[in-house]
Amino acid sequence: MRYAIFSPMSKITLYFYNVRMGDDPKQSSPVIIDINETVASLKVLIKESRKERFERVDVDDLTLWGVNICCHNKGEKLQSCPKGSEKTLKYIKKKNVNIENNKKLKPKKLSSFKKIREYFGKEPVQEHIQIIVTSPIKYSEEEEEDDDVDESDDDEDED
Repeated sequence: MRYAIFSPMSKITLYFYNVRMGDDPKQSSPVIIDINETVASLKVLIKESRKERFERVDVDDLTLWGVNICCHNKGEKLQSCPKGSEKTLKYIKKKNVNIENNKKLKPKKLSSFKKIREYFGKEPVQEHIQIIVTSPIKYSEEEEEDDDVDESDDDEDED
């Protein structure tokens, strides 16, 4: 007789932030995922959790970066937050901040093939952003309006 061995699911909550959206980093979105899932599964979950924001984005175009950014309220002191964390929040809110090779954020690019546990083995620190999401696609309505204006200008030139 054979017995199947099932390991208990170990779910963790990760908070992600998309730098191109221009949202307040303190309003990062949580996702709950089993640590035995892959980063590719996490990408799908992130896209599903913010459908309206990622509707024009293919899951394969999402890049996930592992970070550890404290997200406390101004004036509030948390032991897990290093000095200057408020400045870091302002810094990542900039729309065109470069994540790759960023010495301030020290991001680690997450491989789609690796399991979540390889990056977040234990419960991540609360009140921290653990993931920054980047993509080559534009998100804001303002950027979409700019695209519409450009297209109408092109039409006028053709006449």
